[in-house]
Amino acid sequence: MERMIDSSLDSLLGTVIDGCTKGFPQRAPPLRLGDVGSQGWNLPGGDLDTPVAVLKASALDANIAWMSEFLRRAGASLCPHGKTTMAPQLFHRQLAEGAWASLSRHHNRHAWRTNTA
Repeated sequence: MERMIDSSLDSLLGTVIDGCTKGFPQRAPPLRLGDVGSQGWNLPGGDLDTPVAVLKASALDANIAWMSEFLRRAGASLCPHGKTTMAPQLFHRQLAEGAWASLSRHHNRHAWRTNTA
């Protein structure tokens, strides 16, 4: 299952985005999503259009580690709602760190991806 998730994330990184994508600079040429990080854009410097979400990797890692330890000690597990982050990479991280599923609601139906093989 993990390789299937990794493959789907790899294909997502090949998606071409452009000025119609929220946060993408209007003056920039279209490019692959996987190439965004190598552009050297600076949010405080005004390179990106707002609104845009920015995640600090060290803070994300610390939050995931803290929550994993909290859940382990409490004997609990989570099934986070996917729409909260709307980011497949974060769904993958949550599943890898012990979430038993990722929920979403689509067209009046509930769907989920479990963390089982």
